Amino acid sequence: MISDDIQEIAEALAASRRRLEATGGRAGSARRFAHLLDRVQRRLVRPPRIVLLGEFNAGKTTLANALIGADVLPTSFHANTRIPIRVFYNTVSSLELELTDRTRWPLDDTGLQLLGHGRARMLHVGLPVARLEAFELIDTPGLASGMANLEGANADAFGYASIAIWCTAATQAWKATELSAWHGVPARLRRKGLLVVTLCDMLNSERDRGRVLARLQSEAAPHFANLAMVNAAEIDELRRNPHLADYEERWIACGGRALDESIARLVEAVFEDRRRSLGRILGRIAAATAGDNGA
Repeated sequence: MISDDIQEIAEALAASRRRLEATGGRAGSARRFAHLLDRVQRRLVRPPRIVLLGEFNAGKTTLANALIGADVLPTSFHANTRIPIRVFYNTVSSLELELTDRTRWPLDDTGLQLLGHGRARMLHVGLPVARLEAFELIDTPGLASGMANLEGANADAFGYASIAIWCTAATQAWKATELSAWHGVPARLRRKGLLVVTLCDMLNSERDRGRVLARLQSEAAPHFANLAMVNAAEIDELRRNPHLADYEERWIACGGRALDESIARLVEAVFEDRRRSLGRILGRIAAATAGDNGA
């Protein structure tokens, strides 16, 4: 959910837009500014989009399910289609295929044919899940192990996103190819990047976990805004069953609380960027309308 202050700003923008539209006949630039305010208002309240990145078998889809507490699509879908999946809040469940020409089709027989012909750009999945009111997810196809360059489908997803999560498996965390691929992510996303270490339950002991964490803090953490070690499957289980007697203890131990806190900080940072951008835009509009009035 967006914060109260963002909602108040959005409502004030809508009121300003209506006033500008009402003066459209008297000021030549009023309609243009009203259109700009409408775009700014919609962007301001849009949930930040988080892109999930990583190599094959890094646990991205399990993490996606854990983040929202609902099954999205089976991992096999990515393996067979190689296109990103955007998951967003909708009052009813929906499934649409976006093609390379930016048109969208329902995923019916025709849509499946288009998917098979290689014309697909992204799959859009709408779900009535409350957590998706706070952020959207873009789950991307996994990179082949050892591949240091991000594929076109993954790179294409960057334009949609405000936050990037890189998933790395605890049992072979943060290889040289992962660092190279991460450096291919736009700098604006890396500044709001979160390294999520998955499959931590596969480590044999707390000593092994400590060693992995120490190495990652030294080698990987400087490239990210934050780092979280998680058992995504357990997070998913607990998010769907918050009334379990041992919920709180397990939620902390599996990394659920640390993960949610890290994401909340990044989401707030996105909204703070939007507030600053809004201030600059409103300053330019005020200066321009003052010039029109003076003329």
